[in-house]
Amino acid sequence: MISPDASPAGAGGSDIAHRLKDDFRQRSLQQVDGYLAKLIYLASCRDYTSGVYRHDGLAFRASEQLAHEVMAASHREVFGEALRLPLAAWVQELKHYLQSTSIPTDCLRIWQEVRPYQVAIPLGMPPLCGDLFLSNLQAALQILQEEMLRPSPGRPGFEERSGQPQPLHAPPLPPR
Repeated sequence: MISPDASPAGAGGSDIAHRLKDDFRQRSLQQVDGYLAKLIYLASCRDYTSGVYRHDGLAFRASEQLAHEVMAASHREVFGEALRLPLAAWVQELKHYLQSTSIPTDCLRIWQEVRPYQVAIPLGMPPLCGDLFLSNLQAALQILQEEMLRPSPGRPGFEERSGQPQPLHAPPLPPR
């Protein structure tokens, strides 16, 4: 049985774990664009009920336990790197991630209501780190929402009427 609380591989295994982790970061994680997308990818490899990470490629090359350890360590490292980002970078990360979805506006709304990004926090992180991550992401969500509502000339979907931004699909204002 794989233990989500297992410490990194012991003597002899640590070299293999280190090589696997480097290989995983270069071959897999480097292909994922942005810290937020990497965190979501890593979280999606973790079973939400057991906390165990699964990666068939790593498990095939080593073992399921070592694959779990490599994925957990990679998740913690990416999370630590992401925590160092300033808020402006989080806004860009979130904007890039939302634009990669088929319906960014709906995704933004759902993320504000359901907060699915909470699963991106690795297990065992200090509560303050998790709180900082959530705070940054919630602030970035709010900034993006306000940015979407702010009228801007030439932005598709909005036009100026009587000084108030109106969706293009709104009925025309009655004559005075």
